[in-house]
Amino acid sequence: MYRRRGELEKSEEHHRKSLRLHEEIGNKLGAANALGNLGLVYRRRGELEKSEEHHRRALEIDEEIGNRLGQAEDLANLGSVHRRRGDLEGAEEHYRKALAIAEEIGDRMGQATRLGNLGSMYADRGDLDDAEEHYRKALAIAEEIGDRSGQATRLGILGTMYADRGDLDDAAEHHRKALAIAEEIGDRTGQANHLGNIGIVLATRGDLEGAEEYHREALAIDEEIGYRLGHAQDLVNLGALYAERGDSEGAEEYHRKALDIFEEIGDRSGQASQLRNLGNVYMRRDDLEGAEEYHRKALAIDEEIGNRLGEAEDMSNLGSVHAFRGDLEGAEGHYKRALVIAEEIGARSLASRIEGRLEDLKAMQDD
Repeated sequence: MYRRRGELEKSEEHHRKSLRLHEEIGNKLGAANALGNLGLVYRRRGELEKSEEHHRRALEIDEEIGNRLGQAEDLANLGSVHRRRGDLEGAEEHYRKALAIAEEIGDRMGQATRLGNLGSMYADRGDLDDAEEHYRKALAIAEEIGDRSGQATRLGILGTMYADRGDLDDAAEHHRKALAIAEEIGDRTGQANHLGNIGIVLATRGDLEGAEEYHREALAIDEEIGYRLGHAQDLVNLGALYAERGDSEGAEEYHRKALDIFEEIGDRSGQASQLRNLGNVYMRRDDLEGAEEYHRKALAIDEEIGNRLGEAEDMSNLGSVHAFRGDLEGAEGHYKRALVIAEEIGARSLASRIEGRLEDLKAMQDD
C-alpha cells in the first residue's frame, strides 16, 4: 500500500521488518516474497543495482524451494530492471523465461502479465505492431479469465499505443472503455489514470479546455486517495498542457510541483524526467543557460541510476541547446552520442528522431 502511494521509505521499512521476521522463523517462501518487494521499492527509486540484487536473492530462494510461480515473478522483475536500464535484449530474455514458466504451470493471469511485459518492451523498441500483438493476447486472456482490472490495464495501454501512432479515435475509445471498467470495479487509482490518458488525447487534438478538465478530475481523485505518484503525474500532465498553451510560467509551476513530489518520494527516474521537462520549458523561453543546466542535471541522475534511454534523451536535448546557440559542432557531438546509446539499447523510435535532428543539422551546416 505504501509503495503504491509512493511512500517508499515506509514501504521499505515494512518490507524489511517482514524479511527479518521470515528469516527468524525460517520461512523461505516469505523471505523470497519480502526480497522481491524490496526489489520493487528500489526499482521505483531508481536504485537498479540494489533492485537487481534483491530480485536475484529472491530467485535463488524460489529455485531452492521449487516455487515456480515465484521464479516467474522474480525473472519478470529482473526483466523490468533490465528494461529500466535500457537493456531491451536482457529484458526480453527474462520476460520470455517468465512467460515459459507461467505457460508450464498453467498460470493464465501470469501469462497475460508477461505478454504485457513483452508488449511494453517491444513498444520501447518502436515495434508497435509486435507490441499490439502481445497486448491483445494479454487482453484476450484477461477477458477469458474474467480479470476486469487486467482488462482495464490492457485497454489503457492499447489506448496509449494508438495515441503514439496518431490514431486518436481508437485511443480515446480504448481509454474510455478502460475508464468504464475502473468505475465499475471501484478502482480509484485506475480511474485517475484513465482520466489523465483521455486528457492527453484531447490535448493532442487541440481541445485544451477539455483536456484540463480531465486532468483536474484525475488530480482531485489522486489527492483524495493520497496516491502521491499519480498526483505527480497529474501535475506533469497539467504542466505539459500549459506549455502547449504557451504559458511557460504555468508550465514551470506545475513541473516544479511534480518535481517536489518525486524528490519527496525518492523517485529518481521521475526527478530526471521532470528536470528534462523544465529544461524544455527554458528552451521555449530561449533561456539556453537554464535549459542546459536542467538537462545536465537530468543526465547526471540518469547516468547515476543507469537509465540508458533517459541518457539518450538528455544527450539529444543538450545537442539541441548547442544547435540553438549556433554551436553546430557541439550539437553534432551530442546527437551522435545520443544516437549510439539509442541504437545500443534498440530504441528505434528515439534513434529515428535523433537521425532527423542530425539531418537538420547537416542542412544547417551546408547552408
